[in-house]
Amino acid sequence: MEREYKWYVLRVRSGMEKIAKQRINDELIKENLLKDVEQIFVPVVNSPTENELIKEIVPIKGSVFMKMHMYDLIERVIESITIVSGFYKWGSKNAVLDEKFITNIQGQVGEEEIKLKDRKENFEVGEEVAIVNHDIYSTFKSGRVEQMQDDVYYISVLVLGQPTTIKLDRIYIAKLI
Repeated sequence: MEREYKWYVLRVRSGMEKIAKQRINDELIKENLLKDVEQIFVPVVNSPTENELIKEIVPIKGSVFMKMHMYDLIERVIESITIVSGFYKWGSKNAVLDEKFITNIQGQVGEEEIKLKDRKENFEVGEEVAIVNHDIYSTFKSGRVEQMQDDVYYISVLVLGQPTTIKLDRIYIAKLI
């Protein structure tokens, strides 16, 4: 029987994404299950801090992406790791991510650590965009561009069902697929 590999995303303790990746890898080796995983991916970017030091940032906080052959045993082993909360669900099933979505993420960020300011995306007023690499990401995943000034964007998001405008630097938004 041929294995079918699909992309899944795990919820892990925020700030511990790289440690989670290593623990998952170690546990899969220990249990002889690594053959069922094609890739474990933690997107990271480098961003200059105020004092010009480069700080590595995980733009999709609390997430580890895995291309794997899913079945009960491997799911239980991965979810038994302390800093792993579980797989994202779509209803009662593990959410499967589209290959194009992953390619888009890997094209914008990657373990090669692309600088945020190097992104060349252009956005238009009215366009729906993803919010990435920002503290508000856990609250707002996306919004709509209302206006732009240089590299500052005014994004409309819903707060308690009401449209609210937030101001974000260009580096915190990305194209939606």
